[in-house]
Amino acid sequence: MSNKQIFGWNATKKATALPKKKVGANQITTNIIQQCSLQGCKVFRNNVLGVFDAAIALKKIWSLVQSSKVTTAELKKALQSSYRKSHEELGASDILGCTPKGLFLAIEIKAKGDQLDKDGGYNQENFLKEIGQKGGVCFIVAEETEKIRLRVMGSEKYITICHPNDFLKLFVERLKQP
Repeated sequence: MSNKQIFGWNATKKATALPKKKVGANQITTNIIQQCSLQGCKVFRNNVLGVFDAAIALKKIWSLVQSSKVTTAELKKALQSSYRKSHEELGASDILGCTPKGLFLAIEIKAKGDQLDKDGGYNQENFLKEIGQKGGVCFIVAEETEKIRLRVMGSEKYITICHPNDFLKLFVERLKQP
């Protein structure tokens, strides 16, 4: 038998670890959605980014062409400013859904380097706290849990902060609660 790696196992020797690769917010979100679904929850990714507006982009680029100011930097600036605001609720979590018992579920994902409410407001925290106060299940899943600081009085009562590796265990425990 050859010395190939098969699913993290060295075919002729002992188990070996697969090389670790950087995991971003998208992969964490996908993993959490799968874990929730396997527990019988109905969940979906809530895209809260602005919406790219091709008409706005076209106007801006046409204006650049007419003024002969077409540079890479100006094109990039025009494209980046061609998003319209999403009509989502401010602070809405990355994953929304419901548990098998019908409880509302809101999960905010924070990859390495991400912060809660980057804009300095309290929208994400307030959203989670409000869902929790109304009986929902709320989590912040963060790679750097030590950097997540809840600043709204009473939020810690309703929001569970955990690392992606600890989520499933804590989530299952929470689902068992009445």
